[in-house]
Amino acid sequence: MADKGDKGAKKPSGGLGDLGRALREAGILSEDRAKKLAHEERVRKGQAGRDAIEAEKRAHEEEIAKIESARKADVQVAQVRHRTQADLERLARIVKESALPATRGGKRFHFVAKSGRVPFVDAGEDVTRQLVSGSAGIVEVPGKNGREHAIVADRASLEEIAGIDPDVVRFWNR
Repeated sequence: MADKGDKGAKKPSGGLGDLGRALREAGILSEDRAKKLAHEERVRKGQAGRDAIEAEKRAHEEEIAKIESARKADVQVAQVRHRTQADLERLARIVKESALPATRGGKRFHFVAKSGRVPFVDAGEDVTRQLVSGSAGIVEVPGKNGREHAIVADRASLEEIAGIDPDVVRFWNR
């Protein structure tokens, strides 16, 4: 038969492991204190479990919010794309109607393109005067060969183009 001392030694430490058992056997840790420590450890693990569940729930809610915001952004992009297509057609029409015919002139007029490059247009003396005075401007629109540049010599057309998309107007000395 086993006496009480043996029974306590064989009893699991309730989560403290071998160290808890060794401390109890050495008399450093009382049985009551070992039970209390084991209980505190279970509570701590349980609390960590609740916190983990709450953190997972928050992460799931954040993920749903991100998906919802991405969906809204996609809808907005689609609306902008639709509007942009109509705007591009309108810009092309305005530029086609009000652009000066391409002429070779004695002067190069440099400007900054959307890409950051610094291209130039050849302009005659009268077109250069119009560009400098602000009665003409340079616009950049999508064309057959990528981006194309045109000189628009109508202030009202330039204002309408700038109202649709100000980035299209690459030079205008207002």
